[in-house]
Amino acid sequence: MKKQKGENKMKVKLPLLILALTACTQLHAQTTIYVSKNFEKSGVIEYIHVALTHVSYWSSTNKKYIDLKTKVSPPVGLDTVQFPGSNAVYRIKETRQGLWLSHPNGKKQFFDLLPTTYISKDFEHKGVVEFLEVTGNSTVYKYYTSKNPHRKIQLQTVARDGKKFRFQVKFPGQKATYWLSYTATCDSDILCLHPDGRKQLFKYYYWVEGE
Repeated sequence: MKKQKGENKMKVKLPLLILALTACTQLHAQTTIYVSKNFEKSGVIEYIHVALTHVSYWSSTNKKYIDLKTKVSPPVGLDTVQFPGSNAVYRIKETRQGLWLSHPNGKKQFFDLLPTTYISKDFEHKGVVEFLEVTGNSTVYKYYTSKNPHRKIQLQTVARDGKKFRFQVKFPGQKATYWLSYTATCDSDILCLHPDGRKQLFKYYYWVEGE
């Protein structure tokens, strides 16, 4: 049998692609955002973003992401963080409810866990933001809009495609179904395929705006 040109290259590239996608999927699954309000100053909201051992910080008054220096202590995991150029050490501990940050002066600050959320702007109507809230290890999806943020609709899962990491969902009481699939990038946005063939992108939401 004649070997096709480029066959060896494909054999090398395919495992690398699989490893890259697996790493991105794991990163998505372990990416979490926490929030703390009114701790140092009234009206100020602080955020901590944890992705495996990578930690970043920003606030409502300074929306520039700051990558923190981290220290990992097995088997505990993340142990301490430091701001760039500072010797001050903060102890960090994640729990099911949120995250504790112990300051160098002894103060303890609690950050609440934020839901993993994706947003799409101006798709159906200009000025309207649509949200997808994901829980249950990426198996439960809730939908709501900026017009009625308190009315969250839990979508019903019709089918799962594990090979392509996508889910077929529908609104309660409706027959029309939508396919939700994660994009093959480390951003892990969600692509929604509508029944009429339209494609809508829901981007990962970092909670910087719209508090």
